[in-house]
Amino acid sequence: MQTKIENQVRGEMEYYHIPGAAIAIVDANTVLYEKTYGVSSVETGKPVTEGTLFAMASCTKSLTSALISVLADEGVLDYDAPVKTYISGFEMADAVASEGLTLRDILCHRSGLGGHDGMWPSELTPEEFLHRLRWLEPNLPFRYAAQYSNVMYTAAGYIASAAAGKPWETLVREKILKPAGMGQSCFSAGKMHRADDFAWGHLWTGSGWRQMPALEMKGAEPAASWCAGLKDMEKWLQIFLGHGTYRGNRILSEHGIRLMWTLHMPNTFSPWVFPEIPDLGGYGLGWVIRLYRGRKICYHHGEIEGYCSLQAIVPDAGIGIVIMANRHCGCHGFFNTLLFAALDQLMGIGGEQAFSFWAEQLRAADEKRSKDGECPVKHNVSFSVISEDGMEQYEGIYYNDAYGEVEIRIKGTEMFLHFRDQEIPVFRAEDGKYFASGLKEDTLFLDVELVFSSAAVREGGGGPLGMHVKMEPSVRPVWFEKRILSG
Repeated sequence: MQTKIENQVRGEMEYYHIPGAAIAIVDANTVLYEKTYGVSSVETGKPVTEGTLFAMASCTKSLTSALISVLADEGVLDYDAPVKTYISGFEMADAVASEGLTLRDILCHRSGLGGHDGMWPSELTPEEFLHRLRWLEPNLPFRYAAQYSNVMYTAAGYIASAAAGKPWETLVREKILKPAGMGQSCFSAGKMHRADDFAWGHLWTGSGWRQMPALEMKGAEPAASWCAGLKDMEKWLQIFLGHGTYRGNRILSEHGIRLMWTLHMPNTFSPWVFPEIPDLGGYGLGWVIRLYRGRKICYHHGEIEGYCSLQAIVPDAGIGIVIMANRHCGCHGFFNTLLFAALDQLMGIGGEQAFSFWAEQLRAADEKRSKDGECPVKHNVSFSVISEDGMEQYEGIYYNDAYGEVEIRIKGTEMFLHFRDQEIPVFRAEDGKYFASGLKEDTLFLDVELVFSSAAVREGGGGPLGMHVKMEPSVRPVWFEKRILSG
């Protein structure tokens, strides 16, 4: 039977174009199942092993939440104290949020901010990063709804660091990793790639795999920088299954775990909704909370450049599952197939048919997704190369208080937008509008509209030269003022 299941896993890997994967199932004291599949690199063919490191991406958020839980237990900070308590002069664009925003608000994604993932990666210090939050436009009222935010989780880590007087990574190692013996973990893609055994990230192009370079999470470390292998992730889940203890060491309090696993803000989960796991639940603190066959399930997905991850715990069954893969996006169907089939097997439901049942359900749900996992294009238009007299007037360096500098460069008849380490070609659409095609934000590659202001038209009145850039899909275009002219 185990051979059959492993063949089924390989079949789903082939369907979802996943080069390599690592899976473990644990209870509080024992590793019940541990298996690796495929290759860590399509170029070398090196197999994935139990020691292979993967980027855990947004599963880092549960680590940051756990750190804040420890610091709250120690009296270093308070979930419900205003952020201003710890960060002098802290401001948000929303005056109500400026006064009332707390760590609890941040950890359950109810700050009012949309993604704004163009804020990172960056070389900003934590102090500079927190200062720039005041320039990010909210798209919903404070505490109105849950909106997933890497930016605000980064802020949470930096706030914890300010309150405790030590860097975020130092605190995580001292308070969690070291007591649990989690020695594999690191918080740098560069460090992971210098390890003896790591998985390369891969992008499925539609016709084959392409290895992806490492992306450093600078400016988003508390949100997405964790890199680990199966051994550390098994211990991580066992801390929670052991009610906060691991091998006799008290790491988290039971009260802190209950807070993390308490529903704070509702959310919807389409298309991953079935009779067995209805559209009920939402965000706890660093975990997503739902019901699976009437039982609470606490989990978190992760996606970052070249990697996907899933960690899940069913508390009253005493079971934890971790799955890691080296594919860029598009793993939700694969992960959920393995997760739900494994839970059914452990609960004695469905027998040998559990895997094929869920494979069929999840493949159908995956096909319904409106978003392309690799390159979601926000504007379905045809582009042409720009070639016009006077386009040199657009060349120069532009500045926004939150996002910093961008640059427009002209090379012959071609225009490029330079943003941090990205060089993005600019094209003209059929209606004459300009688009920078392929701007990377988090795992997305966006076609963003550029509106140049050669006549200094801004907000209906006069002003400096500049351009509006649709940096964040959920809010109005961001204004960049021209600071250095061409020529």
